[in-house]
Amino acid sequence: LEADVQPGHRLELAGGSQRADGDGPEAHRREDLDDGDLRARVVGGVQPVDRAADRLDQHRALAFAALDRLGAAEVTPYSVAWRLFSYGTLPATLIFPALWPAYVEALAVRDIAWIRRTLSVSLRTTLAMTLTGTILLVAFGRPLIRAWAGAAAVPPQALLFWMGLWTIGGTVGILFAALLNAAGRLVGQIGYGLVAAIANVGLALALVQPFGITGVIAALSISYLVFGLIPTIAETLWFVNRKLAPSSAPAEAASPATPPSLPTAQA
Repeated sequence: LEADVQPGHRLELAGGSQRADGDGPEAHRREDLDDGDLRARVVGGVQPVDRAADRLDQHRALAFAALDRLGAAEVTPYSVAWRLFSYGTLPATLIFPALWPAYVEALAVRDIAWIRRTLSVSLRTTLAMTLTGTILLVAFGRPLIRAWAGAAAVPPQALLFWMGLWTIGGTVGILFAALLNAAGRLVGQIGYGLVAAIANVGLALALVQPFGITGVIAALSISYLVFGLIPTIAETLWFVNRKLAPSSAPAEAASPATPPSLPTAQA
């Protein structure tokens, strides 16, 4: 990736390149991105790419910390189920690094139709794979874990349900975060993650004693879905429908043409 985006230089992105100044008959002019914004998104690309994964890792760390209150015997079923369901978010995790620079380039040239189409296609295809695998794991996870890790590692059926819900929510969150990261909208995501982490701690303390390890994953799923995923989806839809809305036509083009005045008759 090109570190400095100056007029006359080329901005190298995944999937193509565009001139930064918009000169030339084939160049695209950026309307809402200045060089500083675009340079920050490209040079700081490693951090936004990992932002969604880091946020999920923080929730996981909090969940395993809550398991300390239940003892080592409860950690094994939770850990085995967690590892099994972690493969459900693999499709979204794999395409995330490819979506982010592609969204950056599309935003630079304001290819709004491509952004909408890509977001829709990535959601449909990735969710189809994730839902298929998650439903199978929820339905047949207990005998699979018994054959894989032994009877001591078999978790409750309710835990598998909440694990599946968490997996689906995490997949959706990763895909929406790809567009927000490309647009440089990171402040909201940091705030959502902070609120979700605080809610997770409170819910885990309240649910871990009456429901055991199922309460841990239930607290994790509820806090993330309510305080992390829903605000992320809402911000993404607002960004796509408002900030990326097609610009209105010029006023002079929309107003009816004024008929030419007739010459006055000479006396």
